[in-house]
Amino acid sequence: MACAGLALSTDGKVDSASFQAYGTKWGLAGLGRSGGVVTWSFEAGSRDVGRVMPAGYRDLIAAAFRTWESVADIRFAQLADGATADIRIGATAMDGASGTLARAYYPTASSALGGDIEFDSAERWSIGTAGGTDIQRVAAHEIGHAIGLEHETAVVALMNPIYSEGVSGPLADDIAGAQAIYGAPAPDTRRPSFEAGFYLTVNADVRGALGAGNTEGAFEHYLRYGAREGRAPGPVFDETWYLAFNPDVARAVGTGGFLSGFQHWVENGQAERRSPGPLFDEAYYLGTHSDVAAAVAAGWLRSGAQHFAASGMAEGRDPGPAFDAGFYLSAYPDVAAAVRAGALPSAAYHYFLYGRTEGRLPMPAVVGNVGEPSGADLPASSATTGRVSIGGVVTGRVGSSGDRDWYALSLTAGDTVRVTLRGSASGGGTLGDPYLRIYSAGGLFIAGNDDSGGTLDSALVFRATVSGTHYAEAAAYSTGTGTYTLAVARSSSVTALGEA
Repeated sequence: MACAGLALSTDGKVDSASFQAYGTKWGLAGLGRSGGVVTWSFEAGSRDVGRVMPAGYRDLIAAAFRTWESVADIRFAQLADGATADIRIGATAMDGASGTLARAYYPTASSALGGDIEFDSAERWSIGTAGGTDIQRVAAHEIGHAIGLEHETAVVALMNPIYSEGVSGPLADDIAGAQAIYGAPAPDTRRPSFEAGFYLTVNADVRGALGAGNTEGAFEHYLRYGAREGRAPGPVFDETWYLAFNPDVARAVGTGGFLSGFQHWVENGQAERRSPGPLFDEAYYLGTHSDVAAAVAAGWLRSGAQHFAASGMAEGRDPGPAFDAGFYLSAYPDVAAAVRAGALPSAAYHYFLYGRTEGRLPMPAVVGNVGEPSGADLPASSATTGRVSIGGVVTGRVGSSGDRDWYALSLTAGDTVRVTLRGSASGGGTLGDPYLRIYSAGGLFIAGNDDSGGTLDSALVFRATVSGTHYAEAAAYSTGTGTYTLAVARSSSVTALGEA
């Protein structure tokens, strides 16, 4: 009895020891690099393998996937059947009983069949070798193809083309091949930055399925499902925000250099002092807390963000200038009472675990409209006295080349606003070519516009994803000077720019 592979070219074959690798893989580009999380599912309908296999087949096939996880840096996550799964498992008629047992397709993004596995519906499938063909042995062999291994004929191996009851899982040659493609399994470097308590708290569906204290299950859920679903691994990291504010990382993820922004942040971003999310400011945190800065400098901690997630949040340390613990406790007496009673360790702890989703503000809201004072200049920083609210209009002046005026704008997560900066083109002032920019509470650039609507005026639509103070900047293109009008209005646009 044999396994039928596809009639694929051997060009690009990579040989090491004796194993044969086809040349395509999952995950990161390049041999010896992680395969990431590969999804798989059972097909439904006429190709459902449950029609031809005994009860218990699902557990056996899942166990076959785990045998490859244990020997190489690749993980598998089962999904409900659908076109989005990388590997789909089904049954179909092939050549009758005792011939071809199953077949698999090598990993490729150029075909919907890439990685798929098919079992012969005419075979007598069994649990173990008694009375039929062992499901788990055949599944493990076909998964080998699905991750990029070809048949091996020179030595005894799971990837031999002929079914053998004496081989139940990957042998030395199979392991060498899998590790040449994906690298050896290693402790997941994401674990120190994963906060199981936070994950279970903010994901009620996961908590209900796993139990409130299942920290190991929480981490496994994140690796298998949560990362792909966009769930945050901890209170300080925001995947969408990180990619939006680090375009070099976004490009690397898009080309396969990293599996996610989170992987980059864990492996490189912390050492590069990149902030992990919109409310945590790495430079602020290290500058404010000398003990943490000393620990990072000594190598005891990888970053201020690691300290904040592990203990700083519970200690009541502010994560950055965009969070004001004193305001939060005075504005929300229920939180203050819980902190005094010891039910919550700090205001920041409440905000990151509950307050954000409840729509609570991390710092005082900006109310009213205050333009640039006559004869004075507004700074391009959070120290500005200028402010504008939704529905508000203010005026000011770009008084010299390079002058930039900031206006505080208080928004609630979900607010979509149209911000306009008008000059001489529409009678809004004497500024010839206004330049509009939006910044986060921490002073990070979010969006900008130079010319809009076929004129030199500036306008953009922006959707806030975080509640709190933002900043609208009025400036000029190049060396222009003159007066301007800045206005903010609600918008119903469904194509808004956003913080992420």
